[in-house]
Amino acid sequence: MDDLVMMLPNIINITIFMTIFGAICVGVIWLQIVLSQDKNRWLGLILPIFSFGVSAFWALGILLFSVSQAEVHEARLISDIVVVESQWGSIHDALEIHEQMLLPQVRDGHGETADEIAARQDRLEWIYSNMQETPSVTARVIITRSILVILAFNIPTAVFLVIYVVCRGKRNRLRAVQKMSVLDL
Repeated sequence: MDDLVMMLPNIINITIFMTIFGAICVGVIWLQIVLSQDKNRWLGLILPIFSFGVSAFWALGILLFSVSQAEVHEARLISDIVVVESQWGSIHDALEIHEQMLLPQVRDGHGETADEIAARQDRLEWIYSNMQETPSVTARVIITRSILVILAFNIPTAVFLVIYVVCRGKRNRLRAVQKMSVLDL
């Protein structure tokens, strides 16, 4: 019973949010129907064009964010490689030196702790494995994210276009019937 009392404010908030969201959706669909039934055919295309613009904006944002994340990852990797190569020559040499020289120091009780050496070993292995990644994998991920965002954000665009086509079709049929009735007179 106490859990229900604790959840009651959340349930009320969710109910209010869903009611407001539903009212906004119904209002926007009603607006699209009204605009699509107007004499001016361009009015019915305002919301689909706006919706497509919003989806393009978000896709561009995801694209730029993904590219910047890839650049940050690459810059971090390059700085790590420079540090490691300045100390040990190369990443491969660093891994070998690390296993041959540093681990025996811990066994002898000299140098770093085992946790510090294990952390360094993990870092060196991460650097070495990331050096071998291809840029096309990153590009593939960025393109996939952008396509998914475009598809998801264009669902309202598709709904608006369906409403537009249906309303314009009805309007055109009614106009054709009116023309025929005028000709019959």
